[in-house]
Formats: sequence, structure tokens, C-alpha cells
Amino acid sequence: MSKELDMVKINECNAGDVCWIILKNESKPVYGTIVVKHEKENAIQVMTDFIGFRTVPCSHAFWNEKHAKEFKKLKK
Repeated sequence: MSKELDMVKINECNAGDVCWIILKNESKPVYGTIVVKHEKENAIQVMTDFIGFRTVPCSHAFWNEKHAKEFKKLKK
């Protein structure tokens, strides 16, 4: 990987921000709004349009869809 992916960092995000998240059971990145930050776990809770609420580690959340797709390809 030549460039660093633009992951969500717990100290740089706030409730109300939007991001793309990677879920095991979904084939594509999912778009949602951050509703809660869990700083001790380095995770965020995201409200999505169709799947409901999901909590993911910040290492699986990205500011743009392109980086989320790249991460998904690398994890296969």
C-alpha cells in the first residue's frame, strides 16, 4: 500500500459526522452517521439508513468511500 488510508480517528470525529464503515456481512462499504464515540474501545457507533445501528472499531471506518473500498480489497 503506497498511501495511507484516511481512517476515522477517535479524537478527530464527533457525533453527527458521516463516514463509511466496513462490516463483515456486507459486500460494500456502508454509509452512516456517527452517533456515539466509545473512546476507551477506540470505536464508534454509526446509524445507517438500512441496517440500523452498528458499532465498529475506528480501523474499519473511513471518511470517504474510495478508501473504504481499498481497505475491503486489502482484507480479502
